[in-house]
Amino acid sequence: LAMIQAGEKKWEPWEPQDFGVAMANCAKNSRWTEAVALLQAMPWAKFWPNVVTYNACINSCGKGLQWFLAMQLLEEMPMRQLKANV
Repeated sequence: LAMIQAGEKKWEPWEPQDFGVAMANCAKNSRWTEAVALLQAMPWAKFWPNVVTYNACINSCGKGLQWFLAMQLLEEMPMRQLKANV
């Protein structure tokens, strides 16, 4: 996340799918706060969250026992014209 915010150019630029992969890794490592931060950083990086990234973030929140936040994200999806499948 810090690399995105700082405009880090050491590695290849991130692609939209990189956000989903990073969020899935956050879920595996109980790092729900980082998953939410990545989801929020996507528009800043000129990418828009999609079903995959929302699902990964919701999964991460669920594994971190952040049920209220997971439900908020789930309810936010239709406002972004995304159909939940979790």
